[in-house]
Amino acid sequence: MASNLTIEDQALLDYGQNQFKSSLDTIKDFCKTMMNFSIGGVTLYIAIIGILKGQNGVPQETGFSYVYYPIVGFVASSLLFILGYMPYAERVDLSDLERLKKHRERALKHHYTFSLLGLIAFIIAIFYVFGNVVYFKQYWK
Repeated sequence: MASNLTIEDQALLDYGQNQFKSSLDTIKDFCKTMMNFSIGGVTLYIAIIGILKGQNGVPQETGFSYVYYPIVGFVASSLLFILGYMPYAERVDLSDLERLKKHRERALKHHYTFSLLGLIAFIIAIFYVFGNVVYFKQYWK
């Protein structure tokens, strides 16, 4: 069968095989990278709040929601990325090809879902950071 393929078809087949093999690793690498960004977002935001407090820019009466939602968002996204990075735990029989396919599909769905939820939480936390900085800008001297 492979001898009947053109060079372009063989290249496409190789590309598809590589994508098939590396899709789980790509999602896990994304989750690992984003875990670092999420934790870094917490420390960066705490530094921003420290600078604002040093300039009397964060009034005490703002309450929990304005100041701490970005931290909660970054921690939540980090936890979701951790869940997306963790291995999909299910016993699988390597001799049954059909069950192996279903296992791979479920594992991909598991990792992809948690990485997407983590990304959404991270983006929401970023918007809260920008919203807080814009809101607290009125208190800067």
